[in-house]
Amino acid sequence: MAVNSHDVARIAGVSQSTVSRVLNGATNVRPETRDRVLIALENYAPNAHARAMRTNKTGTIGVVASDITNPYFPELLEAIYVAASASTLNIVLWNEHDPTTPAALAGIRSGMVDGVLFTSATLETTAIAQLAAQRVPTVLVNRGLVHPVCDQVTSNNLQIGRLAARYLLAAGITDIGMILGPNHMRAVAERETGFLDELWATGRVEVGRKWISRGQPTFESGFKAVSDVFAGDQLPRAVFCSNDILGYGAISAIRTLGLRVPEDVWVIGVDGLPMSGWEVFDLTTIRQPVEEMARVGLKLLQARINGDASPFLDVQLDTDLVIRGSTARVPSP
Repeated sequence: MAVNSHDVARIAGVSQSTVSRVLNGATNVRPETRDRVLIALENYAPNAHARAMRTNKTGTIGVVASDITNPYFPELLEAIYVAASASTLNIVLWNEHDPTTPAALAGIRSGMVDGVLFTSATLETTAIAQLAAQRVPTVLVNRGLVHPVCDQVTSNNLQIGRLAARYLLAAGITDIGMILGPNHMRAVAERETGFLDELWATGRVEVGRKWISRGQPTFESGFKAVSDVFAGDQLPRAVFCSNDILGYGAISAIRTLGLRVPEDVWVIGVDGLPMSGWEVFDLTTIRQPVEEMARVGLKLLQARINGDASPFLDVQLDTDLVIRGSTARVPSP
């Protein structure tokens, strides 16, 4: 059974950081304090086991992550961890691209966790539906299904597209390109829809087909889009990227072509990653409310774990525009 450091600290009369130091073998702990923590640990396991048998709850939730090599997902996982720690919950983490994912799903079904948060629905849609049908408390965070089978919490992705389009229109830019991730992802499809709807409503915006590129949500894909698709006699005046990582690749490729950002081409991303503020990118971006997403998702999951049987919720959170140098720091309309 997982050790809940909050409970052990309470039993031993010490801080959670002291428990952590003892567990990690740190030498800067007084012998008498170390002994208290070790005694508390010995007493904790049977008490926790008894509590789990009495309540039929483990005090542990599962988190199934997407590609953790994308810097957005460690940020989201950190927010989930902080929210779970505040509720003294333990976390078991699985990576959906890991070959052990089937074992993770088996672990979820076996009852080793009270419920599960999925941070992506792109590869596990069938599994999510199966878990929901088996009444395993399940919540999607950051990704949503068109036809929800459980609670889901995302950013308002239509709003994200609209915010980016309104900003470009207010600056008088009318020739615009897009670099997008896979269109089977609901978030990408809705960002594209919101963006195009806002542009086309003016009746005067050129979004040429040669200026629309689709690929994976990676740096390499953003670089390739500019190098292969946009490298013609005429480039768009601005490029909207469906995530920040694509934006980094686009900026790098634009500079490789001997052009300047933002003097020749503006670039806008989505996510609000800390890296976007680095001087090398200085990327204008639509920031997602990652901490709020984690808090709301965990709150919904706890409600389901405690027996809430109300209709599924599709929560869409507001986002905000962060203006930086990749768009000449033109103020928002």
